[in-house]
Amino acid sequence: SPSMQRTVCAHELGHAVLHTHANTPFLRKNTFFSVDKLEIEANTFAALLLIDQKTIQPGDTKACIAYKNNIPVELL
Repeated sequence: SPSMQRTVCAHELGHAVLHTHANTPFLRKNTFFSVDKLEIEANTFAALLLIDQKTIQPGDTKACIAYKNNIPVELL
């Protein structure tokens, strides 16, 4: 779907901007380094890029924010 493509592109852009020297497939295969931190950072980057701050209201849940911005709740 276009929404998922947009999310994946924003996530991968996060890796490109934040983790220029990280080779995550190599790290997963050859080290004990946890790539979870890198994935969380890329998700945060994507969320900040894709969420329209004007849509957020006090008391909104993650699910509500995700729905309003057409992004997966897992990004938050």
